[in-house]
Amino acid sequence: MDKQLMAWIFAGIALMALTSCANTKDTALERNWGRSYESMVYLQTANPNAGKDLTAVEGMDGQNAKVITDEYRKTFTRPAPKKETLNVYTIK
Repeated sequence: MDKQLMAWIFAGIALMALTSCANTKDTALERNWGRSYESMVYLQTANPNAGKDLTAVEGMDGQNAKVITDEYRKTFTRPAPKKETLNVYTIK
């Protein structure tokens, strides 16, 4: 290739590289960044002022609450692995 063609190719690549960085206009995505998350949190919040209310919750006695809490915590423990034996004569 001759030097003039290489110079034009280099100039074209340089021009494309410089103009690709020149976009300063906000896109729709940038203008609405995080709004869907904020909307989801807002729509799923039953009582936005719940953290400001410091009164005690009533309606369940301590024994029932303890049973419910214990059962809930059991769901996070792993059950003991079952020991399986291999019987050569049994086909399943």
